[in-house]
Amino acid sequence: MGADLHPASLKALFTEELYLIGEKQSAQAPAEKPAPVEATKPEETKAAMAEAAAPKQNTLIILKQPFQALEASQKELLTKITAAVSIDLRSAVLISESDYKANPAQTVSFSKVLSFGVELPVSTSKYSVIKRDGQQYLASDSLAALEQAIALKGKLWKAMQEMFLS
Repeated sequence: MGADLHPASLKALFTEELYLIGEKQSAQAPAEKPAPVEATKPEETKAAMAEAAAPKQNTLIILKQPFQALEASQKELLTKITAAVSIDLRSAVLISESDYKANPAQTVSFSKVLSFGVELPVSTSKYSVIKRDGQQYLASDSLAALEQAIALKGKLWKAMQEMFLS
């Protein structure tokens, strides 16, 4: 186990002076005192860990209603849809239609904008990826409509493959 741990990774976990001890040591010869692993300040460690844990917000998902107001089956569907293209919902920004309409310019800071049941000004038709100024937009039917129609799910899957997997 000790061989798998790198001294630099231990600095993030411990602030005390650390010594790495080999797993196999001879009982006859005392081992040399290993060099201590230099520890970082707790503030630096916390900042580094927070930065690593911070979600990368390059995908904006616009929903007809707030995520909390969705039915459990719609939340599950959204989770499956995003997971299919390797998006963790915790790493995306989800907003409701009312939040989007209050500030449509907020889409500018995202590389990908995906809407469910919300019309986008750049979109001419649903299930077509629109590329503009380094951004990609995809409008879809609402999650409630997608739940009911397998054909719509198929259209969405094709468009999502183009947007996220190509």
